[in-house]
Amino acid sequence: MIAVLEQKRGFNYRRHTLFADKVLVETKSTSKIDKYEVRIEKLGFQTQYQADNTMPGKIFLVVCILIPVALTISELLLHNVGMRNLIVNYVCWLGLAIFSIFKQHQDDIYLVGGDKNLVFYRNIPSEQKVLEFIELVIKATKDNIKNKYLTFDPNTPDEEYIARLNWLKETDMITEEELENYKIDLEIKRLLS
Repeated sequence: MIAVLEQKRGFNYRRHTLFADKVLVETKSTSKIDKYEVRIEKLGFQTQYQADNTMPGKIFLVVCILIPVALTISELLLHNVGMRNLIVNYVCWLGLAIFSIFKQHQDDIYLVGGDKNLVFYRNIPSEQKVLEFIELVIKATKDNIKNKYLTFDPNTPDEEYIARLNWLKETDMITEEELENYKIDLEIKRLLS
């Protein structure tokens, strides 16, 4: 195990456990529990942010609070609402306000670009810790793929090994300098064998 990221928001829980060759994902909510693993080579290297626009929710919350206040003022000044109607309105509008407060809005970071995507809460425990964990996942993914494709086998044709190196360079797994070093290593190993 390389690292663990635990996230809890309200009744929802996410736990990502990073191993050298996989990520174990556990999610729990009020309605379901999921546990699955994702092979590290199936993951991508790009992050994508996705968040809800919370302004309509905030406006709705203010309206839910202002309506009972307005009805109370109307009852105190004009005596035209009635105590029963006032209590029913309090319960309804303040109930909606409480629901609005506890409604969870989406604010996630996705790790995308591969066959599988991983989803993280953006700011739980903190955005910096989430991004650090994502960087660990990306590094482990790149290391795993490099180890898989850079293993030198004397029976591998030169063209295939060079094609692997070029693919690793195109996908930003290795730099131009590393590419040249691996080509030099290939020539040295061919001369020694």
